[in-house]
Amino acid sequence: MPIGVSVLAPDLKVFAFNSAFLDLLDLRSMNLKPGDTLESVFRHNALRGEYGPGMIEEQIEDRLDLARRPMPHQFERRRPGGQVLDIRGRPLPDGTMVTTYSDVTRRARSEAELRSAKEAAELANRAKSAFLASMSHELRTPLNAVIGFSEFIAAQSFGPIPARYVEYANDVLSAARHLLSVINDILDMSKIEAGRYALTLRPMSLEATIDRALAIARGLAADKNIAIDTEIEPGLPDIVGDERAIKQVLLNLISNAIKFNHAEGRVTIRLSRGRDGHQEIGVVDTGTGISAEGLRNLFEPFAEGDSLQTRQGKGTGLGLWISLQFVKMHGGELSIQSELGAGTTARVVLPPLPPDVEARVAAG
Repeated sequence: MPIGVSVLAPDLKVFAFNSAFLDLLDLRSMNLKPGDTLESVFRHNALRGEYGPGMIEEQIEDRLDLARRPMPHQFERRRPGGQVLDIRGRPLPDGTMVTTYSDVTRRARSEAELRSAKEAAELANRAKSAFLASMSHELRTPLNAVIGFSEFIAAQSFGPIPARYVEYANDVLSAARHLLSVINDILDMSKIEAGRYALTLRPMSLEATIDRALAIARGLAADKNIAIDTEIEPGLPDIVGDERAIKQVLLNLISNAIKFNHAEGRVTIRLSRGRDGHQEIGVVDTGTGISAEGLRNLFEPFAEGDSLQTRQGKGTGLGLWISLQFVKMHGGELSIQSELGAGTTARVVLPPLPPDVEARVAAG
């Protein structure tokens, strides 16, 4: 057997053992025989430094004290040469103790390498998050200035200017806003991945949040001559949530429904009561749709919903991933149903209370 086995009598004499026991613990040099005391084994090991630095008699007595307790035990022992043994003891009804010894050096080394790799990855992730946060701050400050001055120029706030300059200012404004949106997405992603995105939870109306999201999205819809309809079930109560996060989810879904729609298409936003006090939001478009292959990777960071041949919109590919994380943080569900050429339906289900709030309420 590759596993060492020893049987210890109640009087702490080594009653029986196999060859693997001697080999795994390098005990052949002490010429161990059945009937020898466990103390002699401990002394042999202590004298050759198996137990590390310390007073030899104390090392022996500590181990004998544990051996006198007929209790099941399991531990790993690392020998001076780096070998790791898994040692497991079980008492028998007659007072004897059966102990097995397995060489788990390779497994222990693999686990240590995995821990080291995990620590290195966590360190790199923290460094990445810190870098992204710093970079985002440094970029957003001048971008806000670019956006502000572009708005003033485009609005001709200081007097009339040539139409071409107005057109250029609008182009700069559009590009700066897009870049700011990309930076915000990356910053949100880094916070979520690091577990540092904290929701600000308070009672909120999903109907009012939909209205606020539509106030922003209607301009994009008007550019493509896309009609937006709403179907809101009356009398729905407030839920507890982070309004900023939910509004961002809605903006991402509505923007996608507009972006990947046909000119003069239609987008319908529905809000209805679900089971157990949940509320359901549906965003339905008449657009290009998504293939089965595109749906499989839809929620991956930086993924596009489908090939460039069928989906001509541009973005970071982070919107749906961020939306999914926000919905999960609320204890909800986000799903997408689509078919090429048949439009897309995004469905968000939100509970009345996020799980952590519900747990606190239940606990009183």
